[in-house]
Amino acid sequence: MPDDTVFARITRILTERLALDAPSPDVDLFDTGVLDSLSFATLLVGLETEFRMRIPLDEIDLERFRSLRALAALVGDTMEAAPLAPDLP
Repeated sequence: MPDDTVFARITRILTERLALDAPSPDVDLFDTGVLDSLSFATLLVGLETEFRMRIPLDEIDLERFRSLRALAALVGDTMEAAPLAPDLP
């Protein structure tokens, strides 16, 4: 299970980059309208920047972006599979 720091960093992306209130960890971000296509793209860039990782477009599975808990698992899995990307700002 991801630690509280990962949740806090994802929450910060939602509040600072998207001006959204972060819902509880299991709320479906798409079904509730928290995320739409534009905010999803902004979230994706925010995750890559914050966690210095790359998420290849051909590997994006929307189920992994449905909730804060799913996002935290995605971050953990991606960072475990690939070291930090040094070329990210």
